[in-house]
Amino acid sequence: MSNLPPKTRKTRRRNTRPAAASFTGLPTWSGVGIIFAALVTGLLVSVAMGGLGVTYLLCFTVAGIAVALFVELRGLFLSVAVLPLLFGILTPVAAWFVAQTMATAATGFSTTAIVTAIYPLAQFFPVLIVITVGAAVIALLRLWLHQRREQEREVVAREVRRREADADRANRATAYRARQTSTRTPRRSRTERGEDRVTVEELLRRNQPRENRSIRDDLYES
Repeated sequence: MSNLPPKTRKTRRRNTRPAAASFTGLPTWSGVGIIFAALVTGLLVSVAMGGLGVTYLLCFTVAGIAVALFVELRGLFLSVAVLPLLFGILTPVAAWFVAQTMATAATGFSTTAIVTAIYPLAQFFPVLIVITVGAAVIALLRLWLHQRREQEREVVAREVRRREADADRANRATAYRARQTSTRTPRRSRTERGEDRVTVEELLRRNQPRENRSIRDDLYES
């Protein structure tokens, strides 16, 4: 059972809620799914338009940039590495489907159909290199910024810990001085009271002969 007051518990829950709800990026599997969905979309649009061209490349470009920007940091390597792999698999498939829709008769898997399917892969290879390198640069930039933020947070946390340690040492020193002062004060007061008592006794001792003389004189006079 917690000993914290209700206000403190509410404040702690309120402070930890934004950290738990902070966005760290899309899951790794979603990056692969985005690339695959974009290439399939480009394939369908290309089949509908009767040609494999700018639309297909635009879908691939948008997917590559989106994955590099929004996938979580630990999944960036896999997401960027899968870009050329999926492009190399789906581009010949898309080219073959487009060729089949444009052909007057079914050609099947003939040599001409295979060459026609592979040709767009070689044709779009420069675009593939540019998009892959661009996504890799974005991923590296994100990793560098993340490491920089972590270093800044570590510096701030170290400074906070140092200030807390200094404040704790100052509090301990103040408490120690207060204890020493409270310990010396009773001793000093007892010593002062003892000195006062000795002084009074000395005064009484000094006054005692005078009183005796006054009593003796009174007896003689009577």
